[in-house]
Amino acid sequence: MESGVIGMMVLTCFWFLLFANNLGVLPPMTGYDVYGHAEYIHYIQEHGCLPLAQDGWEMHHPPLYYLLCAFILEVTGHSIGDPGAVSLLRVFGMCIGAGHCWLIWASLRMLFPGKSLEPFLGALLASALPPMLYLSQYLTNEGLCSALMSASVYFCLRVLRHENAPLKWFAWLGACMGFALLTKLTAIVLLPAV
Repeated sequence: MESGVIGMMVLTCFWFLLFANNLGVLPPMTGYDVYGHAEYIHYIQEHGCLPLAQDGWEMHHPPLYYLLCAFILEVTGHSIGDPGAVSLLRVFGMCIGAGHCWLIWASLRMLFPGKSLEPFLGALLASALPPMLYLSQYLTNEGLCSALMSASVYFCLRVLRHENAPLKWFAWLGACMGFALLTKLTAIVLLPAV
């Protein structure tokens, strides 16, 4: 197994240990706009449909993150108000954040072909940035949007590296951009660059 993969596995383990420590310490309803995000998820669970923008403070956001959270809670038999429901969604956020680090590492591998240290150091830096650490531990749509934007960059790099890129890479690029926009409209800033 290559040293970069081993380094990323160790980094992921450290991330999971940090999150496991924080999971029992952080108050459940902490984070940016946490009550608005919880209200959105509660609305989907209670009504079985998407809210209109006038139905609440955060209800103007695109629905993908909230639908995924409501689905996770439904599958596990929880509602957003149950003890442990927010912790479960924090684990979801942690997985998104860890996947985001791996996407950054994979993108940097394409930018630094044949090198293992530079991509790992880039992923290490990204994983230690306060917004990445903070947002991955709380109930928010920011982490998923950022990860999907990084996935878009990854597939864009794959397309650019090959003269005759397969159509499936374009499809993945479009899907990642579309899902990012379905998570948060600020993903539109990536569209001109892609």
